[in-house]
Amino acid sequence: MKGLFMRKRLLFTPLFIPLLLALFLIGSTGQALAVIVTPAAPDGWAPANVRADATVAITTAQPRSGNGSLEFTTNTVTPGQDKADFQKLWNATSFPTRTLAGLTALSYEYYRASSSTTANHLAPVLRLYVVDATVGSPTFGKYALLIWEPVYNGAAPIPTDQWISQDILNGNFWMFVPGGQSIPSGVVQNYNTPLSGWLAGGVTGQPGDPPPINIDANTLVFGVNVGVGSGWGGTFRGFVDNVTLRWGTDEVHANFEVDHGLGDLTINKVVDWSGAPPATGQSFEICITGPSYPTGDCQTTSGGAVTWSGLQVGDYTVSESDPGPNWSVTLPGVVSVSSTQPAQATVTNTLRPGALIVEKIIDWQGVTPIPGVIFSICISGPSYPTPFCQNTSGGALTFGPLVPGSYTVSEAPDSHWVTTITSSPVEVAPLQSAQVTVHNKYVGPALECPLLDDFNRANTTSGLGRNWTGATNTYRINANQAQPLTTAGTIFWNQAPRVFGADQVACMQLATIDPHGKHHTLILKAQATNDYTRGMILIAYDAVNQRVVVETIQPGQSGWATQLVIPGPFVNGDVLGARALADGSVRVYKNGVLIGAAATSSFFVNRGGRIGAWYFRTPGARFDDFGGGNTPASMVSSAAGETLSEDADGLNHNLYLPAVQR
Repeated sequence: MKGLFMRKRLLFTPLFIPLLLALFLIGSTGQALAVIVTPAAPDGWAPANVRADATVAITTAQPRSGNGSLEFTTNTVTPGQDKADFQKLWNATSFPTRTLAGLTALSYEYYRASSSTTANHLAPVLRLYVVDATVGSPTFGKYALLIWEPVYNGAAPIPTDQWISQDILNGNFWMFVPGGQSIPSGVVQNYNTPLSGWLAGGVTGQPGDPPPINIDANTLVFGVNVGVGSGWGGTFRGFVDNVTLRWGTDEVHANFEVDHGLGDLTINKVVDWSGAPPATGQSFEICITGPSYPTGDCQTTSGGAVTWSGLQVGDYTVSESDPGPNWSVTLPGVVSVSSTQPAQATVTNTLRPGALIVEKIIDWQGVTPIPGVIFSICISGPSYPTPFCQNTSGGALTFGPLVPGSYTVSEAPDSHWVTTITSSPVEVAPLQSAQVTVHNKYVGPALECPLLDDFNRANTTSGLGRNWTGATNTYRINANQAQPLTTAGTIFWNQAPRVFGADQVACMQLATIDPHGKHHTLILKAQATNDYTRGMILIAYDAVNQRVVVETIQPGQSGWATQLVIPGPFVNGDVLGARALADGSVRVYKNGVLIGAAATSSFFVNRGGRIGAWYFRTPGARFDDFGGGNTPASMVSSAAGETLSEDADGLNHNLYLPAVQR
């Protein structure tokens, strides 16, 4: 238990000792009567030990025996800062009959509000200031506090929302010896001793505790304190009234009341979010400065009414702690508080919202756009802790108005798209529009390219076997791969069905790329095997310029027509693939992923043909795993808006394409 009360060391400072000695040595006799204690006539009562997270004041919030009582609040924001006391001290020698032994009555009333979240055994305590007045005693002139707490007197949990009248004359008290007195200080951990036990002497604490000061028949009472905290945790709201100490006919009795002529001030906090979704956790600090609070007093609110009760009449300046650049504040200025009716004023905070513009860029890579494609773009941030989404088919998309702050933009399209988001997270500033770009590149379904020839057979000096026709003598098989000779020509797949439909695919692994070669080439829709001028589509990797070039030729055309150039390097082992569609367009793939597309000419619309390869002036190259045929139905069915010209009959083995991180 000792650690629980060590916080009370901070109650008193060495500056208190000279004051105590002065009180003890100087003064005249007198007698106190029961009095009404008000802010204007405090009768020696005053706040003490009030820290940042607590308040104490006489208010009308819970009146007792009149129009007011002493209100305490705590809100533990910073540990140890939730403390407030209210006390009265008097000259010890002026009241020589106010001995501890001579007390004939000791009581007070307290109240714990059910809104309190601190531990349920905590309530306002009462402390007696006592001083050793026995000349010759080792602790003569030293003082301590005898403290009565409900928890050590069987009053736990504390009933809430009701006044409790507590006679504590015969209750248990523990002692705290303040520092700065040239004697050991701290808590004397003996919580079960009544005042009569302390007067009898011989009371000790736990090992390591300081010795108590001498308590005997001469011990004088020179003050009384009621208070809450510290270290309670959570929040507390409670009240105290009718503090009574009596020595026969001599009495200290405080009935806490609000001054006549006091008034209340209610500030209505209006929060204008300017159309933006409200941000959770937003709060504002409103302050008043005037007769009751010369240095100001503040309350925190997220909106609605906040009230100051029991204010001295007069003018009060209403202000607000700086809410930051996101807000403009309208204040009422000076408000007059009277005793005739509550004063009212309004403080309005208007959000200075921002906006977020998302530019949606869609790159179809030359593919004819598919009608009806919609993307869902989402943002999350202060206005939207849970992502908020809007749909778009492209262009600028505006989110706003928004509470300024950091926002994250996200999108989750299907596997046919590669998404790049630029400038997210982004900071949305007041009255400004932030910009984010979402770029979607269409890659469509992965290329499915049935394997036709893996070249896993004996080496040849020339020729590739019966699977091929054309200039096959300009190629040979070397180490289970196809190797072109210096003057290699066109070769074509020669196994049934040989001629494939109007929607066809071809692919091969560029096992070894000739860095000086411009024509590592696939052939699609070839109309003849002995005359390329009758019509043909070429997809060539140009290693010199690190690009893929799509070229076509058809009857009546002089020379090759370049249809598409796709920059970007391939490396040994990459798979070059292509699909020639029935609409005459061509799509190019790298490792099964679309990298570009282009239209050719009407000549190739709804026209099939043969597939093959042409390695022209690439003697340092090798290729492997040639595949192709009619475009598989599964590839077309997964791409909305596309149709398949013919089935891929008799093709059961697909070329392995490396997995691609997209």
